[in-house]
Amino acid sequence: MNNTHRLVMLQHELFMALGSSSDPQEICERFTMRAIKALNLRCIYILQKENKAVGLIEQQHRIPIMAPQIESHPHLAQYLDAEIPESNGFLEERIVGNCYWYCYKVKNLGFMILERTTKAFDEGLITAMNAPISRFGQIYVDRMLFLLNEQQRHQIKTISENLKAEKNKLEHILNAINDCVLVLDAEGMVYFVNPTGRRLLAINDKSGRSQHFTQYFRILDHENSQDITREIVETCEGDGQWFYEKPVILSTTDNRMHVVRLNVQNMSKLLDTLKSDNTYYVCTFTDITEAYELEQKLKWRASHDPLTQAYNRRGFEDKMSALVGSKRYLSSALICMDLDRFKHVNDLGGHPAGDALLQQVTSLMQHEIRKNDVIARVGGDEFCVILNHCKIEVALKIAERIRKRIDRLRFSWEGSIFTIGISLGVTEIKMEDTDADAVFLRADEACLMSKENGRNQVTLAENSQSQQGSREGHMNYLHCINRALTDSDQDFRFVLYKQAIMPITDSNRKPHLEILLRIQNQGKLIPPNAFLPTAERSGKVSEIDLWVLENTLKYLRQNKDYMLNVNISGVTLSAANSRAKLFNVISEYPAEASLICLEITETSAITNLTQCIEFMEKLNYLGVCFALDDFGTGVSSFGYLKNLPVKYLKIDGSFIRDICHNEIDAIVVQSIISAANAMNISTVAEYVSDTDILDKVTQLGADFAQGYCLSQPQPLHEQTLELA
Repeated sequence: MNNTHRLVMLQHELFMALGSSSDPQEICERFTMRAIKALNLRCIYILQKENKAVGLIEQQHRIPIMAPQIESHPHLAQYLDAEIPESNGFLEERIVGNCYWYCYKVKNLGFMILERTTKAFDEGLITAMNAPISRFGQIYVDRMLFLLNEQQRHQIKTISENLKAEKNKLEHILNAINDCVLVLDAEGMVYFVNPTGRRLLAINDKSGRSQHFTQYFRILDHENSQDITREIVETCEGDGQWFYEKPVILSTTDNRMHVVRLNVQNMSKLLDTLKSDNTYYVCTFTDITEAYELEQKLKWRASHDPLTQAYNRRGFEDKMSALVGSKRYLSSALICMDLDRFKHVNDLGGHPAGDALLQQVTSLMQHEIRKNDVIARVGGDEFCVILNHCKIEVALKIAERIRKRIDRLRFSWEGSIFTIGISLGVTEIKMEDTDADAVFLRADEACLMSKENGRNQVTLAENSQSQQGSREGHMNYLHCINRALTDSDQDFRFVLYKQAIMPITDSNRKPHLEILLRIQNQGKLIPPNAFLPTAERSGKVSEIDLWVLENTLKYLRQNKDYMLNVNISGVTLSAANSRAKLFNVISEYPAEASLICLEITETSAITNLTQCIEFMEKLNYLGVCFALDDFGTGVSSFGYLKNLPVKYLKIDGSFIRDICHNEIDAIVVQSIISAANAMNISTVAEYVSDTDILDKVTQLGADFAQGYCLSQPQPLHEQTLELA
C-alpha cells in the first residue's frame, strides 16, 4: 500500500469518526480519540475561542483528560491569546525535547494541537490532516449553531407563550373590573376599551377602535359644568398625566351624564421605554354616580329640614360660620324670625295643620328673598334668613315684606281660618364680625324685643339696646358665660347661693337648700334670669348644669347638714349625652348622692316622659330624689304624677302670689296639695313673700314653703343659715 492510498484511508477513517451525532461534545470525543489511535498521538488540545454567533465560549478540550494543562507549555501561550481564526490550515510544527507539536487553525472555532512522541509526521500527512480537521471544525460549529438556534427558538416560544398567557390574563382582568379602561394613541384615537368602558361610553364592537375619543364623550367640571376636555388634553401633553381629586362629569354623546373619577396617564413617559411615535394614554373612569347621589342625599338630609326643605339649624350654622370666616368686602344681613300664635294652630288643628302652615310660611318667605340667600328653620316655629351682600336698609325692607306677607296670610284648615303674625329681628353682618354665635344672638335679641314690644313687628338689633333700657345684650352674657366656665377667670366667676326651703306643717322635717347660681363680675352679681336665656339659646346651659351639680357635690363632702336642691334644665334633660354626663358625675359621689334633690320642670319632664322616667329611676338607685318644679303651668295632668318617681311637688309662684286675694288660685293650690298627698308626694309653695301668704299655704296643707318671707338668698359657703 503506497503512501497516497494510506493517507486517503486515514482521511476516510477520520471522516467516518465524525459520524452523525447531534451532540458537539460527542463529535469532539469521537474524532479526537480516533485521531489519537490512528496517528499514534500522545494527546490532542483544542483551544476553543469565544464565538457568540454560534454560542461558543472560551474553553479548553484535553484528550485524554489526564493530559497536562495547556498552561504548562509556555511555548503554546501565543494560541491562548490569539484571535479566533477566520480560515482553516496548518500553522506550524514545533519540536520540544522528544515531543513533536503540530498546530492547526480551525475556522470560527479556534486551534487544534496534536502532540506526538514517536517520530515526526511527513509532509504528506501534515497536509492530509487539513481536510478532516477542517471538516471537524465545520461540523462542530454547525452543531453548536444548531443547538443555539434550538435554544433561542425554545426561549422565543416560551416567551411567546408567556406573553400570550399574560395577555389573556390581562384581558380577563380588564374585562372583569368595573372601571372603564380606555387606551388612546398620541392622536387621541381609541386603541382599546374594555367591556365596562364600551357600556359606559356607548361604544359598540364594530366602531370602537377607529374613532377619536371626542366622538364618544366630553369631560365637564362638576361644580360649574364647564367643558374641561381641552384642559385635560393640554395637561397630559405637558405633564404626562391628569388627575383631579374631585369628581368630574362624563357627558356621553347619547346625552347621558355620569359622575366619575378620572385618571389619565401617559404610559410611555411612565415606563420611559417607548419612542415618542408610540405614545399612548391609559384613561380610567370610576363611575361613582350612585354613591355620589347617595352621598349628596345624606348631606342634604344632614343640613336640611325635611318638612320645609329649608336648611336646618346645623346647615344654618355651617353657612353662618362659612360666611363670617370668609374674606368679604361687602356686608350682609341676618334676620331671625319667630311665628306668633303658631301654638294656637297646632293645638286646635293638630300637628298636620302645624306642618302644613310651616310649609306655606316657608314658601311665602322664599318669594321675598333672592336665590343666593339662605333660609333655615332653626326651631319649631323659628326661622333665619341670611341675606348675602345686602345692605341693612335693604334687609329691613325685605324683613318688612315678609312680615306683611305673613300678616295677610289666611290659613285654612278643615273649615277653620287661622291668622298668625311674625316677630323679626334684623342685624348687619359686618365685615369685622368674626363670631357667628355673636351675630346670631344679636338678631335673636332683636327678635325677642319684637315679641316683648307687642309682636308682629321688625326690630333692628342696633336699636334694641335703647328699647331694652338697662338690660344688657345677649352677646355680653355669652362672653360672661364663656369666661366663667373656664374656672380660672378672676373677672368673671360662677358663684353659688342658697335659699332655704322650710318645713311649715311638720317641724321635725329637715329644711332643704335650693342652690342658686350667679355670675360675679368685679364685685357685682349678674342674676340668673339675665344670663340663663342666653345660655339656653347658645347651647351652654348643659355645661352650666354640670358645673353647678359637680360643685354642689364637692360642697356636700364637707357639709352634710341639709338636703340640697339643684335645678336641671329641660335642654340637659332632653339630650342623652347630657343625661349620661350627669349620671357619671353623681356616680363619683356615692356618699353625697342621697343628699341631692334634682329639680326638673313639669314641661321638660312630660315632653321627654319615657327618657325622663328611665333617667330618674337610674338616679333613684344611687339615692337621688326629684322635685317637679313650676307645677301647674305646663300641659300635664295629675295622671302623669303616677308614673313620675318624684318626691316633691313645687307649686308655681303664679298661683301663690295672689292666693290671699284670688279664690281660684286657692282652689287650684288646694287641689294640687290634695292630689299630691294622695300620692304620698310632699308639696312646696314657692314665692312666699309675706306672712299672710305663709299662713294661707300652711292652712291649705303645704309641706314646705320657700320665699323672701322665710329666707333671703345668701352665699353657699356662709356657715350660718339666716332666716327672716
